[in-house]
Amino acid sequence: MICETSLDTLDLSSSINSGININFSYENCSLYRLDGKSIVWDLCLKFGITEGTVQLFTFRITLTLKSLKSHVIIWPHDDYYQEVRREFEEKCKFPNVIGVLDGSHINLFETSSKPNKNVYFTRKYRYTIHLQTVVDYKGLFIFYDIVYSASAHDAKVF
Repeated sequence: MICETSLDTLDLSSSINSGININFSYENCSLYRLDGKSIVWDLCLKFGITEGTVQLFTFRITLTLKSLKSHVIIWPHDDYYQEVRREFEEKCKFPNVIGVLDGSHINLFETSSKPNKNVYFTRKYRYTIHLQTVVDYKGLFIFYDIVYSASAHDAKVF
């Protein structure tokens, strides 16, 4: 679904070498970048593209993911609400539950350029933001919130 959507909205007329395999590189390059384990220069070498193209691919995939949010991340209601409650009770022995809450730090690609960048700096010497999520019985996101900086205490986030 992501690949189909992103390729439908991709304008191939600019910044891409004509020899590049778009079906492979566009999505894969962006997903490698978003997993946080690959630096831009590694991706340039791996896919034979420029730094700007990596940034462009990542930006376009991010916009595509954002546009899919309302179709993918849905709070349970009606029949799905009853299904989620039933499954939590049957599988986990928790009655009247529709989601499980968790939080995590999400690493930022670069150091923050904001004037108060110290609020994004963690005790582990990384720039991050807080992600708070709720998942259903299948582990699918039904809610998320990215409001707080890394320096916010867990009690404040929750």
